[in-house]
Amino acid sequence: MPGGGSPWQKNMKRLLENLLGLLFPPVCAACRLPLPTMGKFLCAECLSEVKQLESPKCSICGLPFESRSGPDHICGKCMKRRPSFKQAVSCFIYKGPVRKLIHRIKFNGDAYASRALCSLSAEVIRASILQEMSITNIIRGAGVMVVPIPLHIARLRRRGFNQAATMAASLFPKDKVYVDILQRTRDTRPQMQLSERQRHDNLRGAFRLRHNRQGVVKGANIILFDDILTTGATMENAACELVRAGASSVCVLTLSRAVTVKV
Repeated sequence: MPGGGSPWQKNMKRLLENLLGLLFPPVCAACRLPLPTMGKFLCAECLSEVKQLESPKCSICGLPFESRSGPDHICGKCMKRRPSFKQAVSCFIYKGPVRKLIHRIKFNGDAYASRALCSLSAEVIRASILQEMSITNIIRGAGVMVVPIPLHIARLRRRGFNQAATMAASLFPKDKVYVDILQRTRDTRPQMQLSERQRHDNLRGAFRLRHNRQGVVKGANIILFDDILTTGATMENAACELVRAGASSVCVLTLSRAVTVKV
């Protein structure tokens, strides 16, 4: 209805929100302290600790540079060996409230934390990430596919859901999200326990295109999507498989990025 509904509907909505607030007082999705009003997911203190990834950073892998001045440019690692993906972009630094939200989503199946992180990420994606040229072209172009990083079937059964697929469905139109493109062929060791070289070895050959999906991938612009980017080993191996299958381009979009430099 034009104008967002009649005055009666607006009053009823306000009444229902107040009633829900009395029955289920809102809390911060990160620290769990009470919130003063409905409609917010994080308290002011936690929100102030959420940090976006800012320039200068590598224009390919997205890793922030230690120096906080100057333009984006290609880092030495990407100059030495170009990754299979065209560009990697992340919304937030993986620390503080963002880290808490991701842990609650992955290990506790916390739907409230998922809604909070998706709400924060949607704002950043609209406000800044879509301004980065290659991502903009892919989002608006034809043949766009958002491919969440898959879990191995054994881990999917243990966890009960794939957080990347769940959040991709919240952030992108349903017809853009493809969960049946890649499969994880091995139940690899948790990456957090490994060095950077071990991470790459651990994931080598871990992804494979699903049967009869090459025709869908060939010529497509693909966004590989996940909750966190650390060394890039997961994304590199998945992107390599998609490029080998004939994808026109592969970009990486994650909700957070683990960084080692002070930003």
